[in-house]
Amino acid sequence: MQIKKIFYTFWNLPKSTKVKYAVIVIISGVIIAKKLLSQQKQKRQPQPANQLSPNESDAIIVQEICYPNIVSKVDSQNHLSQFALPRSMELINQLLDNSSRKRNVDENLKYYLIETLEERDLQNYYSIKKLSIKKQLQQYCTKMIHVRGDGNCFYTSFGYQFMKIVIYQYSDEEFDQFLQENFTIPFKIQLNDISFGNEEQQRELLNQFRDRIKYLRNLEKYYKQHEHYSNQLVRQFRAHEMQDDLDGYFQPLTTLFLRNLSMHIVEQSEDGQNVVDKETLLKWEEECNSNEQVIAMLAKHLRLHIQLIFFAGEEFQVLEYSKEYENKNRSIILLIKPGHYNIGIKN
Repeated sequence: MQIKKIFYTFWNLPKSTKVKYAVIVIISGVIIAKKLLSQQKQKRQPQPANQLSPNESDAIIVQEICYPNIVSKVDSQNHLSQFALPRSMELINQLLDNSSRKRNVDENLKYYLIETLEERDLQNYYSIKKLSIKKQLQQYCTKMIHVRGDGNCFYTSFGYQFMKIVIYQYSDEEFDQFLQENFTIPFKIQLNDISFGNEEQQRELLNQFRDRIKYLRNLEKYYKQHEHYSNQLVRQFRAHEMQDDLDGYFQPLTTLFLRNLSMHIVEQSEDGQNVVDKETLLKWEEECNSNEQVIAMLAKHLRLHIQLIFFAGEEFQVLEYSKEYENKNRSIILLIKPGHYNIGIKN
């Protein structure tokens, strides 16, 4: 009866008033329907792809694998958290602004790792023409990675291969030992005779490098079967500028670390007296003329087997260091033609 009364009351209203009430009712209905639909979608919405499950969050805290703008910091239990880049990173920008960024070179030649050359291109690159020499070279090297020529090519060639060993091949015990033995060294930055930053800033950069290594190792450890994570090192190492999820800082940090580590080893070793121009070890984009002695000391200190393939004319000579580590998956191949190093690969 109440509903019928309301209906007759509405029916006897003036036409204009009925239209107004009808519009109000329609609008209200639309609003209520939208709210109900939104609530239903929220209930059905799946968990985002980059959201970790409860089990995963016990092992790794970061929810999104983005790299440099927000860099992942690793705590004492190898868990990841996020924090902004330290202000001391501006020292790297100053270093690059006053060196490589001043030079006008082709864009493709700015990458620290330029391209991989197959066997025939490798032979052509080093002018190997005789069949007998080609067969000899096959025993040591079948491909190469062309490295940027900038005065740091030794540290790029050595550093990339060494980081692959540290991140992908070290056991947890070896990795912890590497960090304990080598991350108390100074982290000086020097271009020509100009030094950059104070000790506190330099220490921040050393810690930043350590955290990036831990970050990449954690990606390999927890996402081993995912192709995207297994190629992160080459992506980070190759980059020379900020682009997408890359910032171009990994190679400069690696080079600074290895220059300072080389100086530390030379100063602590009895054989260091044979490095007559050790002051060049810390100078950005300068090559040490006593590099073979430095290579020998690095091989011994880092427990690596290093093959140095020296090309001259249409022939080559092989020098080997710490050969006792050859069969322990700890080998590095360096290709050198006077003035430039590249990375050797043996399939």
